[in-house]
Amino acid sequence: MEVPHPVQLTTLVETESGAERFRLNQNIWAEMQSADRLQKSKVAVISVAGAFRKGKSFLLNFFLRFLKAASCGDASQWLRSDERLSDGFHWRSGSERDTTGILIWSEPFFIRKPDGQEVAVLLMDTQGTFDHQSTQQDCTSIFAFSTLLSSVQIFNISQNIQETDLQHLRLFVEFASIASDSQDSVLQHLWFLIRDWQYPDEYEFGVEGGRQYLDKVLECDPKKPMENLELRQGIRKFFENTSCCLLPHPGFAVTRKDFHGELDKISPEFLAEIDKLAARILSPECLASKAVNGRALTGSELITFAEVYYEAFRSGRLPSSRTILSATVDLTNLAVSKASKELFEQKVASRVDPAAAVTDEEFESLLGAATLEALAYFDKNCMQKSSEATADCRAGLEEDLQQQSQHHRLMNQLRSEKIAEEERNQMLANDIESLHKDNEEVARRMVEMEQRFQQSMKELS
Repeated sequence: MEVPHPVQLTTLVETESGAERFRLNQNIWAEMQSADRLQKSKVAVISVAGAFRKGKSFLLNFFLRFLKAASCGDASQWLRSDERLSDGFHWRSGSERDTTGILIWSEPFFIRKPDGQEVAVLLMDTQGTFDHQSTQQDCTSIFAFSTLLSSVQIFNISQNIQETDLQHLRLFVEFASIASDSQDSVLQHLWFLIRDWQYPDEYEFGVEGGRQYLDKVLECDPKKPMENLELRQGIRKFFENTSCCLLPHPGFAVTRKDFHGELDKISPEFLAEIDKLAARILSPECLASKAVNGRALTGSELITFAEVYYEAFRSGRLPSSRTILSATVDLTNLAVSKASKELFEQKVASRVDPAAAVTDEEFESLLGAATLEALAYFDKNCMQKSSEATADCRAGLEEDLQQQSQHHRLMNQLRSEKIAEEERNQMLANDIESLHKDNEEVARRMVEMEQRFQQSMKELS
């Protein structure tokens, strides 16, 4: 088996105009391990995004170590399973950009949650934002793209949250606000991960100190401009969860070129907080499946969403929130329609014996109940229920269900005719066998009569 490695999902490439733009990896499935299993599994996507050269890949390598232990069933000693941190997602000290575009680790980690459901965990790394090699538009696109695909987006920030950091979230707040007729939050879990936190006496390291600090940052001070207040309210409202963790500096040995991942060179305080953070995000009981409108996606559906979002971003212009929403609604409703038709087939198959016909009255009742259940599933899980696009999708689903019902009626009729023919053939076979037995009995009696006649002739002579 090929050694696991980062796989490019998107790449920034030079165009003829000299600007860097997105390119999607069309062969992503060929490069992923356990692809068949991944396509069918529910997925959790953990993404790290933020400013360049601030330790995103370094963090993900800790996550890799945790998931390797968890996928084997025991993550209790994950941190010290090896005294050197592997360079899975490549990092290096220095001031130049390392990662380009968006990377996914080629090995999905299959973790069983407490409810028994298996989830494939994918780790996603992004190009650093706001370096001297990329435009602000490119960086915003990367951040938006990774957030839309992830179930957990970790916003990696140095030292403290600035107003400019919050402004990167404005697109998502606008996107979520026009999709707010959904019962579920459109966006999932957002973590603010503050690196090299310098004020532990004011807010202690870790998640609890981070919670208090984030509450302060997102505080709706009436003295702030209205647009800043609305942004803070939107972050709280439209993400299912918002969390924050304050991390200490890992130690200056990490910044040296001769550092190769030795744990004994990393600050013990940093390692202790990483231990708790990894468990908080990646433990089976904490894993969040990627969902759209409350419906968990499979690996296959996730890549389909990536392809659709890519079309919205590829032009080089940042798409509007309404464009993103339209793509999300269309794709979600198509996926829900497909799942509804699969549910219909499962319900019919569970009630029909391939070797036995059902009466027309019973069969129509079965098809009616399966159709209603499939439509109810669509109504529960579709997006933008009152929109014209959703109404068109539902009408298409009704037509498809009618076609599927007609197919099943034909199959039931053929089963009835086949059974009737088999019954007629069996009756004929029984008649022939009975006649054959009758003939054998007549022949036996004739033999007996012949024997008695011969015996009588002997006695007379």
